[in-house]
Amino acid sequence: MRIESERLGALDVDDASVITFPRGLIGLPGRKRFVILEFGEGIPLGWMQCVDDGAFGLPVSDPQIFRPEYRVEASSPDVSDLELESAEDAVILVVTTVGAGGDLMTGNLRAPLLVNTRNRIGQQIVLDGPDAELRVEVDPLAFAQAVNQPGERAPDVSTVAP
Repeated sequence: MRIESERLGALDVDDASVITFPRGLIGLPGRKRFVILEFGEGIPLGWMQCVDDGAFGLPVSDPQIFRPEYRVEASSPDVSDLELESAEDAVILVVTTVGAGGDLMTGNLRAPLLVNTRNRIGQQIVLDGPDAELRVEVDPLAFAQAVNQPGERAPDVSTVAP
């Protein structure tokens, strides 16, 4: 599939790499199909490009570069669209903001993106609690460890009864 990105130009992506968010993203219900483009081996940051709107994309990353102990506990109704058979199939990403020149990077730990890697269905949920911060600065040590240990999976999601 060929997509047009205003930031990255024309891109050829595998149809099987498309992640569908049936409900869209929070505040953006019409944007439902995305691909995640990696910046390179060992860089714990990616670009989530909307397939149907070349003007829209956003940086995403592994939440553990912001808070190494980050974990999501979501109720079954919150993750019903994902059709998870196992927590092993889930990957968590967070929307990331990169300041001018890359001097400051923050992650939104309050509204993570959950992706079922088996069926490529995603869902953004809103968490409540003291650790569900909207803007958390990157942990330099965790970032360095992620760069030095590429290929590690993002943290697991656990589903709890409603």
